[in-house]
Amino acid sequence: MKYFYTTNRAYARDVVYKDAVLGMTAPEREAFLFRKYLEDIPIYIEEKDLFAGWYGYPEGEEPQEILEFSRNYPNILMTNYPADHPRWTLDREFVFNANGFDRSHDLMDCRQILQRGLNSYVKEVELQLEKAKPDSEKAVYLKAMKQALEASRIFSERYADLAAKMAADAQDEAEKQRLLRIEKVCRKVPMEPAEDFYEAIQALYFLYSLNCISDDGWVSVSFGSFDQYVYPYYLKSKEQGWTDAQMQELLVQLFYMLDIYEGQDCALCIGGIDDDGNDLTNDLSYLVVSAEKASRRRAPLLAVRINPKTPAKLMDALVDSSLFEIGQPTFYSENECFEAVKGRGFTTEKAKTYQVSTCMQLVFPGENVMASWGINTNMHLPLELALNNGKPFRGEFPLPFQTEPKSSYNNVDEICEQYTRYSKELFAWVKEYCLKDLELRRQEPNPWLSAVGHDCIELGCDRYCGGSKYLDIIVQQFAFANAADALGAVEKLVFEEKKYTIDELVTAAIHNFEGYEQIRKDILSCPKYGQNNVKADEKARRLLGIMTDICEENWEGDTRYLSSLHTLNADVDRGAKLPAMLDGRLAGEPVNKNAGPANEARNNGPTAIVMSATRIDQKRLSGGQALDVHFAARNMDNPDKKAKIGALIKTYLANGGMQMQVNALSPETLKKAYAEPDKYRNLIVRIGGHSRYFYELSDSVKLEFIERFSKEEAGSSMA
Repeated sequence: MKYFYTTNRAYARDVVYKDAVLGMTAPEREAFLFRKYLEDIPIYIEEKDLFAGWYGYPEGEEPQEILEFSRNYPNILMTNYPADHPRWTLDREFVFNANGFDRSHDLMDCRQILQRGLNSYVKEVELQLEKAKPDSEKAVYLKAMKQALEASRIFSERYADLAAKMAADAQDEAEKQRLLRIEKVCRKVPMEPAEDFYEAIQALYFLYSLNCISDDGWVSVSFGSFDQYVYPYYLKSKEQGWTDAQMQELLVQLFYMLDIYEGQDCALCIGGIDDDGNDLTNDLSYLVVSAEKASRRRAPLLAVRINPKTPAKLMDALVDSSLFEIGQPTFYSENECFEAVKGRGFTTEKAKTYQVSTCMQLVFPGENVMASWGINTNMHLPLELALNNGKPFRGEFPLPFQTEPKSSYNNVDEICEQYTRYSKELFAWVKEYCLKDLELRRQEPNPWLSAVGHDCIELGCDRYCGGSKYLDIIVQQFAFANAADALGAVEKLVFEEKKYTIDELVTAAIHNFEGYEQIRKDILSCPKYGQNNVKADEKARRLLGIMTDICEENWEGDTRYLSSLHTLNADVDRGAKLPAMLDGRLAGEPVNKNAGPANEARNNGPTAIVMSATRIDQKRLSGGQALDVHFAARNMDNPDKKAKIGALIKTYLANGGMQMQVNALSPETLKKAYAEPDKYRNLIVRIGGHSRYFYELSDSVKLEFIERFSKEEAGSSMA
C-alpha cells in the first residue's frame, strides 16, 4: 500500500489559483479552493480496498514546487507579531505562550449527518438563502456553504466513476463485484443518509476526509460515541446477513486509512451510560475492540467511557497485552467527565450529552470550536518571580510587571498569594495574544465545516464568527508537578526545618546546583507529588486551583478558558528551554508529563502515582488531562496481575480520576528500539492525545520514555 499525502492549501491560494481568487470574499475564496481541491487532487482505489478514500500524492512523489513552497511558507502568526515581539521571547525562553490559531480538533455531529445526508444541509441552506437579503454578508456566506456542500458530491462521484471504470476493465468476477459495490455506495453517501454498516463506514470516512481537507488540518478530528450512533447500522447489516468478521474487516481498513492520514489522534469512543444510569456497552463495542487488536495501528485512539456498571467482560477485553503494548485504550471516568462538563455551568441535561474528542477534550458535537493549545503556562515561572524579587531564574523578562516584588516571606501562604499575582499578569498577556490569534483564524472561514454544525446555516455565518455556540480555549499547565514539589521543598527546608533560606535555594537553582550538590540532595529527598504523600499532593492541588481560578475568572459568555494537564511530548522540548527548578530538576531536563509526576518522583510504582492524582481536583481541569501509567509487559499475561491492573484503573476512575492512558513495553525493548530503530518500525508509544511510532520520535523524547518506564517498572511489582 502506498502512503498518500495532501497538497498545501496556501500553495493553491497563493500560487495555483492566485488570480482566480482575486476580489473574492474570504468565504467565497475558501469554498472555491475547497471545490478545486476536491476536483483536482489525485484519487485512488487500491487492490482489495473494501471502500474508497485514498487521495493525495504517494510518498516521495509530491510535486517539488509544493514541497519547496511549504518549506519556505512564513509562520502565519508573524503577520500579527514581528520576530522581536515579547510574545516570542515568552515562548522561546519562558514557555509561557499562546496559540489561538488552531486547526482541526473537531468533532462533527456524525450521528446527525449520517441520518440526514449532506443533501438535506444543501436544502436547508437554500431555504435560508430565500430569506436572506441579496448580496448581504449572510447571503454571501450561505452561497459559500452551498458551494462547499455540493463539492462533496464531486469528491464521492469521482470515486464512483473510478470504481466503475476499474470494474469495466476487471477480468475477475469477484473483483468486478467489489468495485461495483464501491461505485454504488459512493454514488449515495455522504450526500444521502446511510442505511447499513457498510454505507455508514464509507460515509464516515468521507466525512473525516472532507473535514480535514476543508480545514487544511489532519489532526484531532474525532468520531465521538461511535458504538452508539453506528449501532443501528450494525444491526441492520446483521439482519442483511453480514457477519461480525466481515464488518470487522471494514473497521480494520478504516483504522488503517486513518493511521495513514494522521488519524492517530482521532478518538473513537465506546461505552458510557444512558440517562437512567444503564451501561451502554453493546456488541459493536466489542467488535471495535477486536478490530483494534487485529489492526494494531496507532489509529484511532480507542476511548472507553467507564462507569460502575461497565461489564467485567469489557474490562477483561481491554486490559490486554495486545492493546497496552500499543498504548491502547484510553480510559475515561463517565462520572468525572460529566461533573467536569457540568462545572462549566451547563445544566444536568446538557452535560449528559457531552462526548469525548481527542486531546482529552469534552465537547458537544457540532457545537464547539476550540483552541486546543490556546494558552500554555509554565507553572514554575510565577514561583521564580515570587521568590527571586520579580526576576526569572534565567534571562531578562520582556515585559514590565505591576506586581511589587517581595524579598521575604513568613510562610507558604504568603508565597502563594504572590504566586497568584504574577500568574494573573502572565495570563493577561498571553490571553491577549490568544484572542488576537483567533481574529486571524476568523479570516480563514470554513463554509463546509460550518454548514454541518448545528446553528451556522440558520445564522448564516462561520463557526468562528458566532456560528458555533461554544468557544473553548484550552490552557495547558506545564511543570505543575515541578512547581508543586518546589513549593513543598521550600516549605520543608525553609519554614519547617529552617535548614536553608529562600535566597540559598534560589541561588543554588540559578547555578544549576553546581557547587550546591547537598542542597539539591536535600531538595530531592523532600516528599513529591506522585509518591502518595498527602502533603505533597495538596501542593499540586493548591497551585492547580490558583491557575484554574484565573481561567474561570476570565470566562466571558460562552467563551471558556479550560484548565488542562496535557503536555504530549512537549515536556521534553519545552523542558530543554528552561533553567533548573526548585524541585531539584536540572536545567534542560524534561518537566513532568501530562497529569503525572516529575520523573524523579516515579519511584513508588503506579499505585502511588494513581493515589496522588486522585487528590488533585480533576473535575475542574475540564480541558482534559492524561495520567500516563506504565505497566510491565511481563505482568500483562498473568491473570492475577492483570486483575489487579484492571482494579487499579477502575479504582482511579471511581475516586476522582478523569482519564488514564496506558503503555506496557519493557524498558529493554525501548532500549533496543533506540539502538536499532529499523528493526522496530511498528513499535508504538502513547504520547498524550495521540500515539506515535517510536522510531519517529526525537532521541531526547525516546530517552525520556526509557527513563520514565524504567523508573516506574523498578518501583512496584505491579508496574
